Amino acid sequence: MERDEAILFGFFWPIEMVLVNGNGEQLTIRPSRVDPRLNDQNRNRRFGQALRFYDTDHGEMSELAVFHWRVGGGETSMRFNRCLREFFDSEGAEEIPTQLVVNHMRDLGFDDDTFRIVERWLTQDDYVSRGPSQTGQGEVYRVLKW
Repeated sequence: MERDEAILFGFFWPIEMVLVNGNGEQLTIRPSRVDPRLNDQNRNRRFGQALRFYDTDHGEMSELAVFHWRVGGGETSMRFNRCLREFFDSEGAEEIPTQLVVNHMRDLGFDDDTFRIVERWLTQDDYVSRGPSQTGQGEVYRVLKW
């Protein structure tokens, strides 16, 4: 699949590349195909990630499976969610400046790719939103539900 076509279908990684997970393992991925059920309504949801596929060193994997591999599995994403929730609870606020959240999660050892992937899931599933502050703090995260 060509880069422009991969971008059109919403591939997170639209070109062949080597990913490294938190265990130091490498995985070469290349966008390969999409399931015909992918459409404008589900393209940017987690279901859409299950409908985009990559050729990898381990055979064909859905984008969702590659995401799970990249972040270190479900345990890592659950720990991320728990740490983020605890941070919001400790701040006692429903909105926190984005950079403060990013820095806090980095301090806890989460790398930028893990942050981007899990943040994507949390926003897609309407747990948090990211946007301009209603109180003039710049860009913020808002808790929608836990």
